[in-house]
Amino acid sequence: MAVADHADARYGRATVDTWVTIGAAAIGGTIGALITAFARMSHERAERIRERKLAAADDFTTGVIQAVLALRDARQAALSRGTMDETAKLKVVGSQGKRAPEFEDAIEKARSIVDEAHARQARIVLLFGWTTPAGKAARSVVLWMRRAVNALEVVPYLDLKRYNEAVANVQGEQVKFSATARGEIQRSFWRRDPGRGEAREAEEVGPSV
Repeated sequence: MAVADHADARYGRATVDTWVTIGAAAIGGTIGALITAFARMSHERAERIRERKLAAADDFTTGVIQAVLALRDARQAALSRGTMDETAKLKVVGSQGKRAPEFEDAIEKARSIVDEAHARQARIVLLFGWTTPAGKAARSVVLWMRRAVNALEVVPYLDLKRYNEAVANVQGEQVKFSATARGEIQRSFWRRDPGRGEAREAEEVGPSV
């Protein structure tokens, strides 16, 4: 009888140990699956943020190039329709105090394209951050484009010196933006959460201007 009881006890302990092992394996498998799923989701989210940053940077750069070309066309229209006075200044208004229609249309087109590039800057600030090098460079690009448009609108004489300075700064800041945006996107490959804090910062400072 004692031998049978002893065998039953050993069988009971073995059964418990077996179920403990099975339970531990099941729990470990569940935790492992959750960790794998979380890692996959984190990776996919980071990849989506990088893709959005790349698309926003490309979109903004395209807008800036279009704006620079429109500004160039407006300057060319001023040179072709304006007249030089005795002091070698370019006068852009006629005898009736109005600018030539071709020049007026070119300025309006340039202003509209600059407005569009300015609107695209909002995504840069949202995704890269307001105070990041890329965000600062994008804001500076828009600022100098505005100054270029303003230089073309000076009457009766076109401020070519101010215009040339503004366009040169647009190009310089755009080169800076491209370099810093590319660096930020490349560095984000090594960060677990490339967008952490940046969208929150943009919300705190409000819309770009």
